[in-house]
Amino acid sequence: MHLTKEEQLLATGKIPALFRKFAIPGVIGLLFIGLQPMIDGAVLGNYVGTEALASISIFVPIYTFMTALAVVVGVGCQAIVSMSLGSKDYTRAHSAFRTAFWSLSVLALVMGCVFVLAAEPLCRFLGANEVLLPYTVSYVRAFSLFFPFMLLTFLCDYMLKAMGRPYFAMLVLGGTVLLNLLLNILFVGSFGWSTAGSGLATGIAFTSGFAVMAPTLLKKNSLVNLRKGHFSFKLLGEMTYNGSSEGLSELSAGITVLLFNWVMMQTWGEVGVAAFTAINYLLNLGIQMFIGLSDGIVPILSFNYGAGHLNRVKATLLLGFKTNTAIGIILFCIMFFGNEFIISQFFADGGSDVLKITSIGASICAFAFLLNGSNILSSSFFTSLGDARTSVLVSLQRGLLFVVLGIMIYPILWGDNGIWLTVPLAEFFTFVSSMYLLKKRLNKWLVNIHV
Repeated sequence: MHLTKEEQLLATGKIPALFRKFAIPGVIGLLFIGLQPMIDGAVLGNYVGTEALASISIFVPIYTFMTALAVVVGVGCQAIVSMSLGSKDYTRAHSAFRTAFWSLSVLALVMGCVFVLAAEPLCRFLGANEVLLPYTVSYVRAFSLFFPFMLLTFLCDYMLKAMGRPYFAMLVLGGTVLLNLLLNILFVGSFGWSTAGSGLATGIAFTSGFAVMAPTLLKKNSLVNLRKGHFSFKLLGEMTYNGSSEGLSELSAGITVLLFNWVMMQTWGEVGVAAFTAINYLLNLGIQMFIGLSDGIVPILSFNYGAGHLNRVKATLLLGFKTNTAIGIILFCIMFFGNEFIISQFFADGGSDVLKITSIGASICAFAFLLNGSNILSSSFFTSLGDARTSVLVSLQRGLLFVVLGIMIYPILWGDNGIWLTVPLAEFFTFVSSMYLLKKRLNKWLVNIHV
């Protein structure tokens, strides 16, 4: 069968040029996604106050739970679609997208309604005290009904990349961020709608992004088309299993925030939660860049793996490690040496206690950037090959296992500030494990390949 322009590019294009085509918009696109909650926090911290900023951290586990669903289905679908295109199984590609679309739509709508109805008890469970509760409940109720559009925006982003249109996806996400910023300033700064206005602004921004992306995926000549194929529970199981590691990574991040919020509330109160919120924004922004690059090159890895071009898989992987390492060094320098200036942008009152706590935490957590890019890329690599079990293992270690152990042990060993060591040490121990697993896999099926 005749290859389309996009398929020809993935199969024969020069790896460095192909890498730039997919990785750069992947990084920028996920950077835009990472900026969404950061914009909410910055606007609320400056226009409303520290308590409003801290209240958004209480919401983060809900946000990460929902994005975990999108990532599980989206990444799993992207891998199936890319491998199917590589092996010329177009019906399977269409069916995978159709299955992912309707599954996320229904699930997000149900969950959104549940969160609206149970907002107050849910926020109390997540750690909101009487001071933070009104802010968090208002945000949850304003944003939750937009969950279907948020999740479908993520899915469309993955599909556009699988179809060879990463720059279009990047531009749409950029427009979503800009709209969110403008609406936040309008609703919170001008109208005084506080956290409810911020949640509404973010929901409208995601809805607009989906409205722009969707028509491309409905065209008759689209490489992957929503109107073709059929819904399949079997494919839903496959994509859920294959994308489980990335989704687990997102879910683990939410659990980590929940645990940190509990510890911070007990140790420093609302000031501690606000400090962690600002640091988590910075960490999440960097992590989104690594995820953007790693997920961005999944179509290259999966397509060429499906086509049997293993030398191209290896070349892409090595270039990914080099790029993530360079980005990690830059992010470390920015966060370690410039954290005081960056952090001050979140707090209008500039309280000395919260700034001091946040500065110490940021300086310690900055070391995580030196390794987490490699860990995230390793997980995405195994996902792109359909090896969800190994990918889950890597994600569990960096996102949950070593984090929980650190939260329990390090404050006992090194005092209150020992809590900040949890993040970089979790990445270090995961790096040792992931490099062993990666070397084992490469020696198994790439030992005789010469790039």
